[in-house]
Amino acid sequence: MRRAKKVMMWACCAVPAVAAMVMTGAGAASAATTLVPGGPPGIPVHFPFPGPQNPGPQYPGPHNPGPHGPGPSCSKWQLEEWNLNGANTVTLTYNSGSYSYSVALIQKGSCLTGTLTDTHASPNLSLPITGTVNGKHVTFSVTYPATAGQQGIRTFTGTIGHHGAVSGTWAETGTEHGSGPWSLATDAKPACPPWYRSYRGPRECAVH
Repeated sequence: MRRAKKVMMWACCAVPAVAAMVMTGAGAASAATTLVPGGPPGIPVHFPFPGPQNPGPQYPGPHNPGPHGPGPSCSKWQLEEWNLNGANTVTLTYNSGSYSYSVALIQKGSCLTGTLTDTHASPNLSLPITGTVNGKHVTFSVTYPATAGQQGIRTFTGTIGHHGAVSGTWAETGTEHGSGPWSLATDAKPACPPWYRSYRGPRECAVH
C-alpha cells in the first residue's frame, strides 16, 4: 500500500514538471534544434554547427531582416545568394567604345562598398562605391568630382545570372548624359558553401 502511494505521489509531481518542459521548450529535443531566423518558418536546424564559421541562415543574428532585404537600404546581417567580395573589373560601352575600370568590392550582407579606379581620368581617380545586393539584383554608384569632368553620379544597375555572370546598364546624371551596357569580368561567387546545396530551402547565407 505504501509503495502504491509513493508511485501516485511521484506521478502527481512529475506531470507538472513534464508540462513545464513542454511549455518552455526545455529538454533534450530543444537542445538539439532551433528555428532558422529569416528562413522557412517552422523548419528545425540540427546542431552542432553554430558560430562564426557557419555560413548558414541561423548565424546572422537578431538583426537579420529576412531573406530578401529591407528595400533600397541595406543591412550587414542580410542573407544573400551571391558574394561579390574581391577585386574585379567593370567594362562598359560608351559611344561604341569600350572602357575598363578596376574595382575593389566589399560586400557585407546586402551592403556593397569599395572603390572604383578610373585611369581614363587625368589625374587618375579613386572613387568610393556605395550600393546594394538584393538577391540577383545589384546596384552601385560612384560620384565624380565636378573638377574631373561632366559625369556626375554614375550608377550601375545589373543582375546576376544563374552561374554568377554580372551585367546590366549604366547611366550618368551629369551633362555628358552617358549610358550603355556594362559587365563584370569575374563572376560572382555563391554565398553558401558547396555542401549547402543539399539544403532544400532558400540558398542564402551570411556574407562578411
